[in-house]
Amino acid sequence: NHLPVPSPKPTSWSLYRASVPAAMGMLHSTSGKRFYKPYYQFTEYSIPKETLKLILKREDELRFSEKYQAMYSKEDTLNHLLGTTVKLQQEAITDFLPGLVLEDGSWGSDFFGALKVLNNARFEYRDDEEMNKLTVYMREDRSRQGDLREGNLIPDVNLMSSDGTPISLHSLYEGTMKTLGEGGSLCIIAGSAS
Repeated sequence: NHLPVPSPKPTSWSLYRASVPAAMGMLHSTSGKRFYKPYYQFTEYSIPKETLKLILKREDELRFSEKYQAMYSKEDTLNHLLGTTVKLQQEAITDFLPGLVLEDGSWGSDFFGALKVLNNARFEYRDDEEMNKLTVYMREDRSRQGDLREGNLIPDVNLMSSDGTPISLHSLYEGTMKTLGEGGSLCIIAGSAS
């Protein structure tokens, strides 16, 4: 089910590419991906697979904990969300590798190697079914480079507004265009930050 495109103008229901980067996908190394490709940073540090499994499971538990969900909800900026994710990854790592914290409470250089190992896990274990079920980023990620191009018809999809109200993409578009009138534009920014 696609809406017809009356003209190639940006106000039609065709995909219109503004002057923004074409890359999407997951943005930060904390997810183990950068855009649509696995993220990898070289490190000489290593974590045994069984210990890494425990860290990944703990990371997933922390991500959905009331404590971290409350922290994620405090501020809706990319830096805050990234900082919260790094904090929970620090906690997950030090739960199983407590020696990485120095006497003064700071992180030693080995900690940053351990963080790279954690973020590299998606790449290192990309063909390991068991490892790929351990975290939400590995288990639920369906992001991929799509085949929509400028001028294509946009398929209708179900969306959820920020207040939790379900709405279809076409309904949102049609309602917004009635309000804006001829010559109006609609830009939809969507994603997941945790």
